[in-house]
Amino acid sequence: MDERARPIDANSPSGGQAGKLYGEAYYREQLHREHWFRDNRRKHELRWQAVLRMVKPTSMDVVLDLGSAAGEQAIRIAPLVRRVTGIDISPAAIVIARDRAAAVANVEFAEADATLLAGIAEASVDKIMAIDFVEHIEDVELAQMLDSAWRVLRSGGRLAIYTPCRTHYVERLKAHALILRQIPGHVAVRTPAQLQKLFAQRPWLIVDSFFLPSTYPLFGMLDRVLSSVPGIGGLFRFRYCVALQKPTAP
Repeated sequence: MDERARPIDANSPSGGQAGKLYGEAYYREQLHREHWFRDNRRKHELRWQAVLRMVKPTSMDVVLDLGSAAGEQAIRIAPLVRRVTGIDISPAAIVIARDRAAAVANVEFAEADATLLAGIAEASVDKIMAIDFVEHIEDVELAQMLDSAWRVLRSGGRLAIYTPCRTHYVERLKAHALILRQIPGHVAVRTPAQLQKLFAQRPWLIVDSFFLPSTYPLFGMLDRVLSSVPGIGGLFRFRYCVALQKPTAP
């Protein structure tokens, strides 16, 4: 699908940010660098189970992975679907992802703006994944992404979104620079209500939504115990996972 992808405009806000924040060192040395506390194996497995639940992959699916980074989710889901294309605005990400996917026949990566999907045919995709992506874009760009996803999805197709939850106490501390600092590039960590307001601009059906706890040792246990407590539960909802469906045509 590379020939369909729109080349990146390095002068656009997104293109400039990609060049500054998302170079080769970021993908090789920082992203998903295993750490017993911040980025442990449990975190990756919990996210993967959420992806499977939201996407519900089948062997006939054509899948787009938006903001595919170094290709982790695209490569992992490839054996379960017909074809998957990862799209990312960072040239460094695409180079690394293609290298990692060299032996995977049905996955490809394109350097392009994942909010516009220029060149992707209307109603040509069954499933779209946006995993750890929407927090990297502002509302205007997210609205563009939702419109583009609507255009390229087939009737009944799904859009799966996995993102930090703004109500969690960790995100609240980051937002006020108290003890913790926000991750560079996380320009718009949102509440579920803020996301749902953007979803409402199209007649999406929310077919699944749920929260995940953190996987921080000990602290994750608090999330699991307290996330459903009335009044304070939002403070312990670490990740928001939502599957949107384009309604089936009559």
